[in-house]
Amino acid sequence: LFPTDAYGTIEFQGAPHPYKAQYLRLTVESNPADIMDLFESVWNVPAPKLIITVHGGMTDFE
Repeated sequence: LFPTDAYGTIEFQGAPHPYKAQYLRLTVESNPADIMDLFESVWNVPAPKLIITVHGGMTDFE
């Protein structure tokens, strides 16, 4: 389906209430139609209003 199959749920801890969010790792070859299919068919969620991208590796984080 994707050039990478890394997707799932992240659970953020340390707050009064744990918070979960979906994540998806993509490559430049990822087809936008496949991404929308994942949102709608696998996760059963509408199209997002905001998509955040992170570029770089661990050496960029402090």
